[in-house]
Amino acid sequence: MKNILSKNINFELLIIVFLFLYIGLIYFSIAISNILLGIGVFLFLLAWIKDEIQLDFKKSNIVLFLLLIIPFLLTIITVLHSEDLANGMRSIRLRLPVLIIPFILIFININDKTIKKGITVFTILTFIATLYTLFEASKFINEGILFQPDFTFFITPIQHPYFGIYLLIAFVSLIEFKLIKNKTLKYIVLFLFIIGIVISTSRLAYILLFLLLIFYSVKNVSKKKSILFLIALTVFSVLFVSTNKNLQLKFKTTFDYQNSPRLKLWDNAIKVLNNSENKLFGIGVGDYYKTKEDPYFFKENSGGLYGYDPHSQFFEFYITTGYTGIIFMLIFLLFGIFKIKGQNRYARIIFLIILTFSLTESILNRQYGVQLYSIFIPLIFKENFKRLR
Repeated sequence: MKNILSKNINFELLIIVFLFLYIGLIYFSIAISNILLGIGVFLFLLAWIKDEIQLDFKKSNIVLFLLLIIPFLLTIITVLHSEDLANGMRSIRLRLPVLIIPFILIFININDKTIKKGITVFTILTFIATLYTLFEASKFINEGILFQPDFTFFITPIQHPYFGIYLLIAFVSLIEFKLIKNKTLKYIVLFLFIIGIVISTSRLAYILLFLLLIFYSVKNVSKKKSILFLIALTVFSVLFVSTNKNLQLKFKTTFDYQNSPRLKLWDNAIKVLNNSENKLFGIGVGDYYKTKEDPYFFKENSGGLYGYDPHSQFFEFYITTGYTGIIFMLIFLLFGIFKIKGQNRYARIIFLIILTFSLTESILNRQYGVQLYSIFIPLIFKENFKRLR
């Protein structure tokens, strides 16, 4: 009887579903999300011990795993390098999924149908979160805060830049995996995802969405129709941004140093390391974030100030791991770009989204970003996503 039950349980499917529930339920509860990760890891260990699943430890998988856990290894180095070790340990706890989840996803054998079901779970939960966001947005129609970046946190279920990126991934997943067969229903869901992205007020999400809409229009319709669509999309985008003073100002200040918080924070990161006595290994993460400061109140200093999130994973590692960290990050980036060339369209688009996002956000400083990296990056490098020759 016991053997019959074991044979009827698809452990690979259960593990993948729980991993995608872990990222998908973050919209509604961080606590439940983490509990589901624990269940997923428990199921993986149970199935492995009971020999219900087989792990593939071939050389290419081991190399890929070591590559993808570089951010976690750098975190350990910078924590051990911290004088305030206890404060640094928070970073290890936060980034532990970067070690655990890639191990599961890289070494476990998963068929295409199982992956599709996992991504379907994420897309459905993202759609529910989108409906919730639209409902929340409806409460503020007469309050004058819709599409106002400073007030978006009242509306989106997770921090608004991450929400925009999550929706983009769901948008791409729905198209590439053909998750909805009915055309009308598919376009309705895609349209609602677009509205959700617009509500997020994330500049990067806007730009990537604009490029994706152009890309899919070129790929799926005639040249004449795609040109007309491009013109209409451009006119609409310009009108939308130009009629919203806050969004207009946000785009204008992107490359204006005096009015761009990110440019100042990136400059601060360079100043901090340049004035450090240990440029090779950087400033321990526990010491740099000993007192976490709100970037909204950042004021420039000629020597650089500690405690400010640089809003770039590249610059975050630059500060906390120095030149050593940057060398490893460049190796990671170059290998990733080389590797992704052999993957399919879905993998390349998701890689581009997460890569560009990590350049403008310290994604490993928030659970949303840790989930994004831990789930999607190892997944898109699997052989299931190899480009068809």
